[in-house]
Amino acid sequence: MVIKPDLSVSMLNAAARRQSPQYRNTEDRLKCFEISHRRDSPCEEPDHPCGFREVLKTGAMVTLRHNHLDDRGESVVVDVISTPLRDEAGGLLGVIEVHH
Repeated sequence: MVIKPDLSVSMLNAAARRQSPQYRNTEDRLKCFEISHRRDSPCEEPDHPCGFREVLKTGAMVTLRHNHLDDRGESVVVDVISTPLRDEAGGLLGVIEVHH
């Protein structure tokens, strides 16, 4: 996923779409937490640390472990790698998030 600073998802690959079939239309500009956790609010410590916030704190790539929901609504353990996406001047455009 490519996540913008407002936590909306601007790009979603086919594998991520398969994990959340009800959210296949990225034109909806859903928030990352709506897709991965089916939540109405952003991830929070201690149960769900937010990779985007951690990237803002450190300025570097961050790896976290989360419980996400699969396409059947079952909990799955996911390693989330959040990498800053920067413009040519070094400004933060968003975060590229990869789930394993």
